[in-house]
Amino acid sequence: MAWNGTVTCSHCYNKGHNKRGCMQLLKEMRERLEKDPEDYYAKNFFSKREAQSQRRSATKRKCSYCEEALGHTRRTCPTLKEHVAETVVAQKAYRKGVLARLKEQGLGVGAVVTLQGAITTADGKTAMPLVVTRINWNDIVTWRTEADILVTKPITMVFETGYGTTRSSYLPLDLAYHAKDTVESYGNAQEGSWQHNNRDYYYPTLVTPVPSEFINAPPSWVSGQDGVKEAYKQRKSWQGAIGS
Repeated sequence: MAWNGTVTCSHCYNKGHNKRGCMQLLKEMRERLEKDPEDYYAKNFFSKREAQSQRRSATKRKCSYCEEALGHTRRTCPTLKEHVAETVVAQKAYRKGVLARLKEQGLGVGAVVTLQGAITTADGKTAMPLVVTRINWNDIVTWRTEADILVTKPITMVFETGYGTTRSSYLPLDLAYHAKDTVESYGNAQEGSWQHNNRDYYYPTLVTPVPSEFINAPPSWVSGQDGVKEAYKQRKSWQGAIGS
């Protein structure tokens, strides 16, 4: 290695490669072996090259998803492609069910819900009605059952804009969207328990529904494809397909 950081070959003294990658040396060794198949130096040279090649093959990088060295990377892993496809199918069915429940209940933009603690009336307890102004459709995914899906505004601030005029919340607890253990722990919570006392702070209650024909998800959302590849970025094959 020269002082300026450029590699210099110790055989031909040209720059840009080392002795291992020297084409001039390779040519010379081939010529020597052709002249004398028993040339010790040439035979030893090619024997070392072969050993190095075998070592590189033995330490071939494994696929970071299936963790097997089968001649592919994570990007081309057949197992990953299979799992992604399974998740897309599962998510499509999952979202179809969620949309059906939203339509059935009438929970869409324009619906009125209450959420304890978002905005309270003068008595400090009664939840002020909130108008649903947006649904974060892309946050409804099979691998995350708790997310701020509903974007709302207090009924007295519908026409106001700026910081503090909106509130975000989960979907109501009685929607099939939520994980089974969540529904059981909050829905059947004993009076006085933490889940019972805080239920209305996390899960809104639908007060005034809207007609089902006004509740429509984006066409691309129903396909179930968005966000799936990103969900697998840190995942391993032993964890299985998401949502399957």
